[in-house]
Amino acid sequence: MIDTHSICFLMVLTLSGCHSPGNTGSASVVKEPESLPQPVLIRITCQPVVEIKKIDTLVVEFTEYPGRAFSWELAAPDTTLLNVKLVKTDRHSLSNKADPKAKAEFYFLGLKTGEELLVFRYFRPWEKAKPAADSCVIKVIVN
Repeated sequence: MIDTHSICFLMVLTLSGCHSPGNTGSASVVKEPESLPQPVLIRITCQPVVEIKKIDTLVVEFTEYPGRAFSWELAAPDTTLLNVKLVKTDRHSLSNKADPKAKAEFYFLGLKTGEELLVFRYFRPWEKAKPAADSCVIKVIVN
């Protein structure tokens, strides 16, 4: 018959791993994985060139006056973009005056290494045939 002391001794032996004197029981070292690059949010206004990484988000900011019916838009459809992807457009008012300023933000995600030309126009949507009141061309280099 096995007594309580024997059961406790067997449990301690089982939990301790029953190391023999020749086995020092050295633990294996688990290396931390190299830290992966973290995505960065890059905010710019109109500038000729900007460099981003494939995982970064580029935010292009413009000021517009919605009361005057002008707005900033991409000149070409975003489906023509190969190295960056337009993921969101956000517009919000900056004041509540009679002729309020607003901010237009275009969020692009870096997809592939290469260069992309972003062309923006500031115009009234129903006047597409007329020259834009303003424009902005940004060369995006994705590394």
